[in-house]
Order: sequence, then structure tokens, then C-alpha cells
Amino acid sequence: DRAPQPSSDPGQTRPSGVLPRLGRYALLRVLGEGGMGVVYAAYDEELDRRVALKPIHPTLQRDSQIRARVLREAQALARVSSPHVVTIYETGEVDGQVFIAMEYVNGTTLTKWQSESTRSWHDILAMYINAGQGLLAAHQAGLIHRDFKPDNVLIGRDGRPRVADFGLARI
Repeated sequence: DRAPQPSSDPGQTRPSGVLPRLGRYALLRVLGEGGMGVVYAAYDEELDRRVALKPIHPTLQRDSQIRARVLREAQALARVSSPHVVTIYETGEVDGQVFIAMEYVNGTTLTKWQSESTRSWHDILAMYINAGQGLLAAHQAGLIHRDFKPDNVLIGRDGRPRVADFGLARI
């Protein structure tokens, strides 16, 4: 198995020693936290790629409604094919731990991006239009996001926005 390689971004460098794991994924660092748990940057050793891994918080594992919500989020994401929606790779369970593995977006949120003083209203409008294309793709797949906000739009270093967090989506 290949280990994750250090990157030029100091926040991305692989920690020394043995990495915590969830199945085939090596957990690299925390990306964020929400009501469902912690989202990690992780390394998929089988496919040799970085992913975002979203395990359900251990205290919520036994709640069948929460487990169903995670599965619903994964299914919602899997139905959408758009460059402006985060791609789902896998949902699974390892030793009772339910998780979603999805596209890792190396960048920032739309909230942080638009707060930079160098952004013109033209740039901000264009970014929202692109994010709207992601919502349109979701709607065309029969989904309503129900929690669209700038914090749920990730902008990669490539400048492309991706709508994320479909946990409240409805078909």
C-alpha cells in the first residue's frame, strides 16, 4: 500500500507515525465538524486518492433515523452528475461505523471566498450562478437540497464551486 505523500500545503502534510484508520481509509486531518460528526481529509489506499470522509458520530450510530439520513445523503449525491456538486464515492460501514466517502475539495467555502475584499460583484455573481448550476443538476435528478447556503458550497483551488452537504435533501 502506498502512503499519502506530503503536499506543498502545510495543512495537508501527512502526520508522522501510524495514522488512525477507518477501513481502507487513513484519516489525515479534520476538515470540519457538524451535527452529524467530524469530516476528515482521508487517504483511500485502494484507489490512491484523497477523499473527504464523513463518519457518523459514535453517539448517533444506533439512531436508525440518523443512519437513514446518512444513506439518503449518499443516495442523493449519487443521483447527481455535475461538475458543481460534490461527487460521492462510497457509503459503508466498518465495525459498526457508518460513513460516506466523497470528493475531497482542496479550497474554501463560498462564505470565506466572497468575504475577500478583492472580489468584485461580477466574480461573486458568477460563482453563485455556477453553484446554481449544481442546484439545477440536483433538481433535474429529482432532489431538493433544503439547506443551500454559502457554507455548503466548496470552492476548489481550481476556482470551481461544488454544492455539498445534501443531508437534508428530499426526493
